[in-house]
Amino acid sequence: MKRFGWLICLVALTSSVKFAKAQTQHNPYYDLRKPFAFHFGFTLGTNFSDAKYAFDGSFFTGDTLKMVDVSYAPGITLGPVVNMHLRERLDIRSVPTLNITGRSINYTFSDATVKNKSIESVYLQIPLLLKYKSERHGNLRFYTIGGGGYGWDIASKEGRVKDPFDPEVTFTKHNYYWTYGCGLDMYFKYFKFSPEITISNNFNNILDFDESIYTTTFSRIRNRMILISFHFE
Repeated sequence: MKRFGWLICLVALTSSVKFAKAQTQHNPYYDLRKPFAFHFGFTLGTNFSDAKYAFDGSFFTGDTLKMVDVSYAPGITLGPVVNMHLRERLDIRSVPTLNITGRSINYTFSDATVKNKSIESVYLQIPLLLKYKSERHGNLRFYTIGGGGYGWDIASKEGRVKDPFDPEVTFTKHNYYWTYGCGLDMYFKYFKFSPEITISNNFNNILDFDESIYTTTFSRIRNRMILISFHFE
């Protein structure tokens, strides 16, 4: 079944390339601009914000908690695109985005009680990226992209006074991350459309520790975000 799926993908990819070559080439000089030339656009998309975590030793030695797991829901991504052309196949770009996302940490206690802690975040992310493009095939061009950036969680409740009887789980305001992904440039008569998928991983621990079992259970939590974006340039 897996081999059949790969065969379908290969046939679809080959057909799309042949189709692209058969069409009138739009914007043939789009990637032949002078070095350091800028162009702009905007992006819309969705995101899935997961958490990579490690437990503190107390979780394994204690008998209060039985299980902890993290769930997430799709969020919204939007922002501008700023691209600086270096060479035909190489660009430097930044896509500052506003990412609205959320996750839930579910704590199952030994007495079968389940506590749910929801964390909503609104990330303003500012990346610096390198985009390397393949040879253009008609109106299609594949590319890979990677880099790093800074994210500020506008909705973070870090440092706020918590209810001692039912404390919230909060994440830090500042995030530093690296990102990588790939996409497809599709050239139309008046614009370029680029579907793209990227994965971002945090360098830093984002958990805002307090004295409650909801945070001392962990030694660290790092954010991991998958973005499916649609760029218009």
